[in-house]
Amino acid sequence: MRTVNENKEETPGCNAMEENKEENNLKTARIWRDAALRSRKLRSNLRQLTLCSKNNLEIILPDDIAEIEVLNLGNNFLQALPEGLGSTLNNLRVLILRRNKFTNVPGVVFELGQLLELDMSHNCLKYSCGDVEVEEKSLDIHRQIGLQEHTDMENLRGLIQQVDLALEQGFNVRSLSPHIPFYGVSDRNLRRRKSQLQYMMNHRLQILSPVLSVSCTSAQQNIQRLRDKLTSVADHRDIFPNLHRVLPKSWQMLEELHFKPKDLWLSWWDSARLGLQAGLTEDRLQSALSYLHESGKLLYFEDSLTLKEYVFHNLPRFIAIINVFFQRDESTLLDRLLSEGERGEKGRVSLVIEDEKGESLRVAHLQHFVEGFLQNGLLPSIVIRLLLRPLIQTQQDLHLIMQLLEKMGICYCMNKARNKPLNGATVWYRFPSYVSRDFPSSTEASVSGGSFCQFFSVEQLNVQYCFPVLFPPGLFDRFSVQINSHVVQRSDGRHQICAFRGKVPVVISHHPPKGKRIETLSIVSHASLPNIWTAWQAIMPLVEELNMLLQEWPALLYSVHILCSKCLKRGSSSPHAFPGELLSQPRPEGLTEIICPIGTERVNVALVYPPTPTVVSPSPK
Repeated sequence: MRTVNENKEETPGCNAMEENKEENNLKTARIWRDAALRSRKLRSNLRQLTLCSKNNLEIILPDDIAEIEVLNLGNNFLQALPEGLGSTLNNLRVLILRRNKFTNVPGVVFELGQLLELDMSHNCLKYSCGDVEVEEKSLDIHRQIGLQEHTDMENLRGLIQQVDLALEQGFNVRSLSPHIPFYGVSDRNLRRRKSQLQYMMNHRLQILSPVLSVSCTSAQQNIQRLRDKLTSVADHRDIFPNLHRVLPKSWQMLEELHFKPKDLWLSWWDSARLGLQAGLTEDRLQSALSYLHESGKLLYFEDSLTLKEYVFHNLPRFIAIINVFFQRDESTLLDRLLSEGERGEKGRVSLVIEDEKGESLRVAHLQHFVEGFLQNGLLPSIVIRLLLRPLIQTQQDLHLIMQLLEKMGICYCMNKARNKPLNGATVWYRFPSYVSRDFPSSTEASVSGGSFCQFFSVEQLNVQYCFPVLFPPGLFDRFSVQINSHVVQRSDGRHQICAFRGKVPVVISHHPPKGKRIETLSIVSHASLPNIWTAWQAIMPLVEELNMLLQEWPALLYSVHILCSKCLKRGSSSPHAFPGELLSQPRPEGLTEIICPIGTERVNVALVYPPTPTVVSPSPK
């Protein structure tokens, strides 16, 4: 399968029958185009879809359908879907499943319900079984889809009924006892919660057709039906309004002018000069660039102080750069690093290049860096520059690309303060998705507060996010990047980050589901009761960052809780959870303590309510 973008440059494709290396290239391109899109950073640039069989027979599907995304899971585990699935608003997903490996409907398909999706079984091995089995498998997939959708709707209705009952009770009744559901939650916050649940009810996944079995063999089974389906969906103005939007000719000309330069990026002034050629004034140029960004023609970040001075117009080259970082094969990465070195005995490289200090990097050094990258996600800038040649040419190329990757939540700079030079020291970057150890070492965890509950004078603040159905793929990695500007002295594990906010320790932990325990993400700090405000100051900026990040999944079901400090101090395995809505409410006047429903202990309100209520994110419309 190939994707061809609008400026006709072909990017690496995937065929369910091709070699793994080629498949990985497309997969990582799809993953990280989606990762970018989750923050409105990169819209799909797919213009033409070609299905290829082993004998190179090509079936060309409709072109110029800008918002069709293809996820080919032919040779991948369905439980490990590409990151970003579900992030696209108002676009059609074509999910390609390999029939003989399909076991169940991936949960991610349903739980991010703003999608409009067409599911298909990918019958590349048509000759391996009969028509009856193909039909039975397709019907089974469709049945599972129906059952999952029915279950989800029933669960949402039950949650809405709980909120309605709490609203009928009134705030005074809800505030009488912590045993009452939604204890202390204001009517305003309850109405907001109901609005969120109703949004999920009204924006469910739409299955546009029964599962379609498509063959890439010479029979080309159902190919015409697929073509017709994609074309008919693209004709719906309510689904794809951008495809039917009449654009000013100056905007179209601006797009064409941006595709001519072969550079990796353009300065804003270079782009402005192209705008003048297209007949656009400076104020109209801003609107045109924003549209081209939203439609996936280029990248322009007007919300970034540094990146807003640049326009990234060469998306095929950018995707090629991203693919470099996600080749999880040591020999492939090492070969790329050694591609321009001086050959020694047996064709190996003895001397590669000088680093920033003029010291020679040899094979042993590079192999050490590659091993560190694959195990801990660490890479110095000099090695990154070697990996990306010839895709980047200058030091400024490297600087901008790394800023762009950080903006997308792919990596963060470990040892450089914002906008401050390092005076010749090596710049190191960490890619959280490569961190292999589950948790930081026990020493690091204890230093950052991993065992502070044993001290009687210490109180713990624990804000917990619960994800009963789905934990968004890549959320912890992106959150890890997002919080980097807020913390110091951090130590990363695959599922935990220990760090400091000033002198106050914070621990961010991701707990995958285990048995009946649902998946959670918690933000924890601690202090003595008189100084508990310092712990609130440490965790609330991180809470707000996570809330902002979760807005990118408006149909995601999750809840927030403040765990009881007294229960945690006792070591309870099931501490009482106060409603997370209290984080956005002022402390009640005249109330100094709350009785914990589990241990009947008195809990100071300062351990449940922050000194200053957090900003509430806008409800989805």
